[in-house]
Amino acid sequence: MEPYLGAGTPFVTPVVGGGLRRFRRPGDVQGTGLRAAWDQMHKAEQQLPRLLEEISQTALAVDPVMLYSSLHVFDAMRRSSQPGHVMFGSDAMVEFYGGLVTAMPADQVLQRLGADFHPQALFDMDRLLREYAQAENLAHQAKVLREGAADKQTSVLHMLQMEQRFDRMQGYPAQLRPIFQEITAPLGDASRAVLGFALHQALEAADIYHARQAARLGEVMDAFENASAVLAPSPDREQRVQVAATLTAGVATFGASPIEDDLPGVLATELNAPHEEMARLVAALTTPLGSQPALRPWATRTHCAAVRSSAWTTHVVCGHVPATSFTRHSTGPPTPATITLIC
Repeated sequence: MEPYLGAGTPFVTPVVGGGLRRFRRPGDVQGTGLRAAWDQMHKAEQQLPRLLEEISQTALAVDPVMLYSSLHVFDAMRRSSQPGHVMFGSDAMVEFYGGLVTAMPADQVLQRLGADFHPQALFDMDRLLREYAQAENLAHQAKVLREGAADKQTSVLHMLQMEQRFDRMQGYPAQLRPIFQEITAPLGDASRAVLGFALHQALEAADIYHARQAARLGEVMDAFENASAVLAPSPDREQRVQVAATLTAGVATFGASPIEDDLPGVLATELNAPHEEMARLVAALTTPLGSQPALRPWATRTHCAAVRSSAWTTHVVCGHVPATSFTRHSTGPPTPATITLIC
């Protein structure tokens, strides 16, 4: 299977088992090969605006927020069945889509909340995001070649820029969690006095909601596995592919984070904490929808975030299985909204 970011240009070796990409010097490629590589990268740079527009149009034709939630499940399913280096960059593109949603006009996103859409939209968006990632990867390679690498510092900067675009590995949670807890636990009373909630509750809330959503996803997967077990295998390959795609889309759709009536209330119950504290925690981690109208591809993106309104509040809780939920404070059609990121 071709790597998510593509096989590369003559300047770049394919992604290898360790997930590394090695840049070659321009002098290593001669004549026709060099011109073909530059042409490929130049075309990729030109494609970015068009792909960005297609992504936006596809999202606004469905429900952009729930599609985001379904994409998380879809990508997690795929990455669990493929080698890590093959899918390198896919989770970063789902985050990019989440940031793009916050750059869309809030009223247009809110008008689409709850809209039914065909599962094909999931595969269409995944394809567009992959095409965008491959084009962006080639554009970054062109940037590296234009700037050159006169010293080790410049080479390291180029590698860090590539990682900023595509690397979303969890790092070292087993080591970082104790550090976080040791720092924030003694600040519980002080942070409550200043912020209205304890800092350590952010991680606890993310863990609790992740566990809740993971359990729900497990139930959905069991249900679809049971349903597929009674299907007689078809001798027709195309039909088998269609059934597999339908089951995958079904899990991603029904396993996506649902609409909650009161997310702060859910967290308050699970953590045995005051509702007011959880409401402040959620509010503190909120980025308004429509807050990034000048979002530029990759350069200034803010990945997960959201929508704001007095009537509706939308929350995205990112764990191993990120979740989207909505809190409705009044009746009537949604007018404003909010998406919250808790990592």
